[in-house]
Amino acid sequence: MINLNAAQREAVLETSQPVLVLAGPGTGKTKMLVAKYAHLVLDKGIEPDRILITTFTTKATAELEERIGEALAASRHYSKVSVSNFHSFCLKLLQEFGNEIGLSRDPPVLDGIALTRFLYENRDRFDWKHVAYIRYVHYPLENLTKFTGRCLSEGYTPEEALRRADLYASKADPDDKAKALEYTDYARNYAKVLALLDEKRVLTYDLMLYHAVRLLESRSDVRKQVQSRFDYLLVDEVQGTNGLQTRLIELVAGGR
Repeated sequence: MINLNAAQREAVLETSQPVLVLAGPGTGKTKMLVAKYAHLVLDKGIEPDRILITTFTTKATAELEERIGEALAASRHYSKVSVSNFHSFCLKLLQEFGNEIGLSRDPPVLDGIALTRFLYENRDRFDWKHVAYIRYVHYPLENLTKFTGRCLSEGYTPEEALRRADLYASKADPDDKAKALEYTDYARNYAKVLALLDEKRVLTYDLMLYHAVRLLESRSDVRKQVQSRFDYLLVDEVQGTNGLQTRLIELVAGGR
């Protein structure tokens, strides 16, 4: 086994119940996760494709996959190692099951800059009552891109986003009232953004997670099928998860 201290070893060897490791930066959390993966495969006989291991970025995914590969280098499982990040896992899920909620099989995915450009190209679809909007200036659309990302990352429906914005505006102090009313503009247009993305059949990275969670919540048959594929779920840097990512973990784990 990889060289571990007593606390790390305890977390690695516990495989009968969920384990949450709380530790500061540089304390060996990822090393412990690699050791746990190796323990499950080499000592417990779990096939790699029965373990879902995920992290955040593409770079972190490649690094984690390399470290696990080194830990399994002498075994027959070396070539079977596969690490996902949240977005790649959700994309594969939607490619397989997205038609169940009306999505196309392989839609284009927009990053933040591309989304702002997309919104600008469709700027006549939005209305602004409180935001000072100049037709050929990107400023409010850049903010709308950010607002959309924040709402999606927390799993807010358009109705929930507008309810929260209206509540904020109703309780705002006079000095903050104008800014609070601007939020109601962004909340109303958030619904238009989602409708536009659906109409054009394109996704954003946040929308991938949003749809994946909606799929697993609304289709119990798909949820059970996905849950049945994995015996263990390992998440690196879990302290950085947002509300939507946490919900995704809960749905895939299924209470185990």
